[in-house]
Amino acid sequence: MNIMRYRVLRAIQSLRVANDISPSYDEIAEEVGLQNRASVHYHVKKLTKEGLLLARVRAKARTLLLSDAGKEFLAKIILDK
Repeated sequence: MNIMRYRVLRAIQSLRVANDISPSYDEIAEEVGLQNRASVHYHVKKLTKEGLLLARVRAKARTLLLSDAGKEFLAKIILDK
């Protein structure tokens, strides 16, 4: 997996836990050091296509969720450290 996509996935998880709501693209960009929302959108689209991320309502703000596969992926990475 691309390191930036991993960072985006982790940011979505951590920001969602911290704020009890899915993060905005601006919040994700700030968290991972991307310059704009378009870059975040690109990585979110790739993560969704890979089955690691779900968008509950397409084209609606703050609807990103980790899929079960995404949760398992992050748990495996944490356990491997």
